[in-house]
Amino acid sequence: MPKISALPAIATTADDDELPINDVSVTTTKKVTLTKLKEYLQALVGWVSTPMLANGAVTTDKLGTGASSATVLTSQVTTSTSYTDLATAGPAVTVTIGANGLALVSIFTYVQLGVASGETIWAGFTVSGANTLAANDNMSLRFQPWTTNAFGQYGYSVLLTGLNAGSTTFTMKYRVTSNTGTYANRRLAVVPL
Repeated sequence: MPKISALPAIATTADDDELPINDVSVTTTKKVTLTKLKEYLQALVGWVSTPMLANGAVTTDKLGTGASSATVLTSQVTTSTSYTDLATAGPAVTVTIGANGLALVSIFTYVQLGVASGETIWAGFTVSGANTLAANDNMSLRFQPWTTNAFGQYGYSVLLTGLNAGSTTFTMKYRVTSNTGTYANRRLAVVPL
């Protein structure tokens, strides 16, 4: 078999074009048609093809409208052991959830906890409006220091499913298990899908 670099380039493709495939399990060369390769890749990555668009599988009413993000840079503290606002609430964003009922939520913050290991500082979010969800530890950024006043900048993302279509507000909330937690450079981004 010639080197790939020695083969002539193809000017146009057809569905019945064949590509060589090296089957390493039996050390032989086999072939696959362009059509079969496309089918395999579509199944592998969940790709949306033109016929799917034409038959209405993807429509604008199924998509959310507009990602949104917000930032609070100010360094602020809490000693609350339940989720709460800081002196400057938020950040918060309001987005429109589409008929698919999906939203990708990402939070990021600097955290510092003034106690040695064994305690935890949390940053989460609430959801209100067309959807409601209380802040909870299962969907929050969590930092457990290894020494007194340990700090870092961390992020957390989660895909929410099964949401109701409509205007929905996401707001960051904060808590500690004990002592004083410090937060800064707080960022929230929500992408309806």
